[in-house]
Amino acid sequence: MPDWLQAYTPTLTVLALTGLLLCLQLLVLDVAGIRTGHRPGSSIGGGPEDFLFRAWRAHANTNESLGAFIALALAGLLSGASPAGMNLLCSLY
Repeated sequence: MPDWLQAYTPTLTVLALTGLLLCLQLLVLDVAGIRTGHRPGSSIGGGPEDFLFRAWRAHANTNESLGAFIALALAGLLSGASPAGMNLLCSLY
């Protein structure tokens, strides 16, 4: 890892953990879909009391915010933003 990137280790860790979270949510969603007999491509009905619906919404919410988070984190890294500030903000995310 380049020396200038060492100070951003917490930021990079949060980026990696966010990707892992997205994959884990997708795995839970797939397993829940298989267990309930959901047909791929069909809409997910139900409401907040339905686990498959909740898993789908959790994955969708993460997916919606992920692009902005990655773009802002990369912009901060490439522009040389304060490592302390970047690490704090990414940890709060």
